[in-house]
Amino acid sequence: MNYLFHYTTISKLKIILDKQTIMFNNIDKVNDPYEVKSIDYLEVISFQKFMSEFSERMKLLSCENFKEPENAELNEELDDWENVILEDEREYYYFILEQYNKLRKKIVKTLCFSCGISKINDLSVQEIPNKRPGYFYPRMWAQYANTNKGCCIIFNKNKFDAIFNKLSSHYHLFAGKISYIDILSNEYKDSIMKYISGMELNLNKIITYEYLLDNIRLLFFRKDINWRDEIEYRYLIVNKNNNIDHEPYLMNIENAIDYIVMGENSKYDKTLIKNIQKKGIKIYQINNILSKYILKNVDFKDMEYIEWMKKNSKHII
Repeated sequence: MNYLFHYTTISKLKIILDKQTIMFNNIDKVNDPYEVKSIDYLEVISFQKFMSEFSERMKLLSCENFKEPENAELNEELDDWENVILEDEREYYYFILEQYNKLRKKIVKTLCFSCGISKINDLSVQEIPNKRPGYFYPRMWAQYANTNKGCCIIFNKNKFDAIFNKLSSHYHLFAGKISYIDILSNEYKDSIMKYISGMELNLNKIITYEYLLDNIRLLFFRKDINWRDEIEYRYLIVNKNNNIDHEPYLMNIENAIDYIVMGENSKYDKTLIKNIQKKGIKIYQINNILSKYILKNVDFKDMEYIEWMKKNSKHII
């Protein structure tokens, strides 16, 4: 796979081009409600079973156990864990969940693409092949590109990966295709139960942090089969211990864009087209002609002709 396909609006395209950056957003901002949902043990196993399995270990806990190891570097990530007065084991249980979910939302950031073939060449006009390329996923045009008024930005994957790998000094890096699984299946339920059962029930932030890293692919590289038409390829970054920045991260894209495909209903914007061409990016537009979809090279002669037609169409018989 040589290309990554990012469907977006024209307004976001302008920001990406002007700033030459693209955003890794916090994981709780993704649009899959089941992916961002906070972990809740009670939905997987009953509280009674949970307490019976871990009660002996929890009875050994005292306030002294809640203190962080000296020189721990996650002190700014969460609330002050050591100053907690626990009335009973149930209170301890809910506190663990709250802190884990805060940690996950603050330090995990993601950026999503579609993957597929490109099938773009230097011809001025070409028919879109039956084996759909990555810039021709109608659901994506409707869902992310303002109902065909937006665009599909086509990134060179090799260039993008080279830039992404430079982030390793401040982030743990993960990338790969999303696996699609039926979230109603026993396979999915069993994997979540196994994950939850394996969590350490203590207030040590370091252990919680490392367990999250060990289970990144189980948590963030699986989605329900209803999303499979997106053919998603995901990049994910997780703050390292010395990185306390909780805001979305803007990554410099350093000329990693090879093509831009405008939607069938997108309007011509001379300033935008000039900016795209000035950066050496090839620009095309999808058109539907007599039920045949084609990809057409965008140039100023076509733009001027279309504008003239719009102005004078009422005078043409």
